[in-house]
Amino acid sequence: MASHTLEDGPIMLKVRFPTPCDLAALGVKVGMALLWENGGLLLGNSFRFDMSRSTAWIPPVIKTMASPWEVSLRLRTLVRRLLERIPDAGLAPLLPCAEDLAYGSLTGISCNSEAAIHAVSSVRRLVQGICEGDLREIDVAIGRIVGLGPGLTPSGDDVLVGAILGMNAVIDAYVSEGGNEKIVGAGWREIVSFTTQSIVRHASGTTDISAALLRHAAKGVASAPVHRLLLHLLHPGCTADLVEGALAVADAGHTSGWDMLAGLALGMHLGLRIIDEKYTGLAGGRPVRSGQRRLLELETR
Repeated sequence: MASHTLEDGPIMLKVRFPTPCDLAALGVKVGMALLWENGGLLLGNSFRFDMSRSTAWIPPVIKTMASPWEVSLRLRTLVRRLLERIPDAGLAPLLPCAEDLAYGSLTGISCNSEAAIHAVSSVRRLVQGICEGDLREIDVAIGRIVGLGPGLTPSGDDVLVGAILGMNAVIDAYVSEGGNEKIVGAGWREIVSFTTQSIVRHASGTTDISAALLRHAAKGVASAPVHRLLLHLLHPGCTADLVEGALAVADAGHTSGWDMLAGLALGMHLGLRIIDEKYTGLAGGRPVRSGQRRLLELETR
């Protein structure tokens, strides 16, 4: 349960609590079960929540997409503007090198986070497995990433949540925008299906809360700030403040939000790589367009 003033998201029931409200004084304890009875939820002997006007939150479906070149440029610009804010903890140090990880050109990083240093090899295996359709590599990599790090939502789990959402958002939006339907052929669907199933299967190896978030991510659902940032990064002609949107995601937990951002950047760049390799035949190529000088001018601003 959470206050109705918080952002929408999975595994959360937003409630308008009476004011003033002291749950502890009313006998509400951690771990107490919510019971369903006669169209309402009962919490202990003190609370009954009327559910007759409740609604389920459904994240927006992204059906339009800027060019892969534009999306790639937005990501690079956003990461560059966040550099001085990124904490040297958890898997947040993967954010600045997410593009290189997605294109298989990063072998290691230098930072103070042991978790990030050790995660690089597993993330590389996951990327390679997805790009090559190697289901065993995908499963082994996910098994090593799930549960990596301390806390209610370990850093590895947050990266996976962001990565699967980012990758699928890019590819689904590209296809909806009129991209080649080949990318959603049987082979690709099998890879995505196996990846999400592997995440769900390995979720038993982490905390209960994180496992629930992983299962929702496998269905394409995360918190509202995450979906809002994805929409702004992908939407044609977006004028939203991307840094503000990214910081709203980063605000979650100690490093959980930053870990999620690292996963989002990784997944989106991976989605762009897959689009490139499917349609341009440039294995390992990165989104470009005519007028390369213009790209360099924009990137150095």
